[in-house]
Amino acid sequence: MPTLVIDGSAARTGGGPSRLRELAAAASVLSPQHRYVFALNPALVGAVPRFPPRTDVIQVPRTMSSPPLRLIWQNAGLPRVLTRVGTDAVLGPFNLLPLRGLPSKIRRALIVSNIGPFVPEVSAAARGYQAARNRLLRSLTLRSIAAADCVFLLSLEASELLGPALRGKSVEMLPMSPPPPDVIVRAKDTDLPFEVSSRSFAVIGDLMPNKGIEDAVRAVAALDRNGERPTLLVVGNPVQPKYARALRALAATEAPGAVRFVKGLSQEQALAGLMIRLLDDDGLADGLKQRGEERLAGRDWLTATRTILKTLQLL
Repeated sequence: MPTLVIDGSAARTGGGPSRLRELAAAASVLSPQHRYVFALNPALVGAVPRFPPRTDVIQVPRTMSSPPLRLIWQNAGLPRVLTRVGTDAVLGPFNLLPLRGLPSKIRRALIVSNIGPFVPEVSAAARGYQAARNRLLRSLTLRSIAAADCVFLLSLEASELLGPALRGKSVEMLPMSPPPPDVIVRAKDTDLPFEVSSRSFAVIGDLMPNKGIEDAVRAVAALDRNGERPTLLVVGNPVQPKYARALRALAATEAPGAVRFVKGLSQEQALAGLMIRLLDDDGLADGLKQRGEERLAGRDWLTATRTILKTLQLL
């Protein structure tokens, strides 16, 4: 019975927990006969509601859950665990793989989920701790790519930015999948910490310069000047405080009262906001539904995990 270890120790907020929940639930459906080991941050142990039947959960020691100490654990403690449990394959969903202490027979797969450190605008804008963090993540990502047997990318931009590092590697594009059915059900009953109307727009994602959120602020300001009276919700964590302050200043100057900043939401809350927005505008709902069906044609909520398991020869 093959054993797949999924190193989710880096996931704390944002899309990380959602990715882990998707992997666990989809593996339960696609390949429940395998053994799985999930390495998780202690705060996330209770946040994954559904694991495959043959699953062990390993917690990062609470004393080592901060990012610097977690990196030490990933490269010192985790390899010992992988050896002890008889690992056949390890998946690093968040840019990093253990870089030492792994037997050569273990297959290594990597998802490059964060390309921020490779985006010139992000590197140029970062200062202090964030700049040091980006340099370290860039270095560790490149070393993890070099160690990986297979690399999964999420976008063509990632392929362009990482081009030289990917030479000679088995590279797969990880397709976008719709949310699992249970997430959609929970979203319908989820309350939001803000009001959403048919005149609301939302930008969802960490506040980083390469995302061009200032364009959305200026667009809403233009609509406001034309008498449209829209509301823009900027939903995301201020990963780069200087950029976040600049956005707030821009909103206060060009669109006073029309922009609201909200910190990160759960996947259910984000979906609930989108659902309310669509239900309030039938024409928009029809248009987006058609575009969504075209982009997701032939895919279901299992598609991404199915691609991973097939590549690792576990399906």
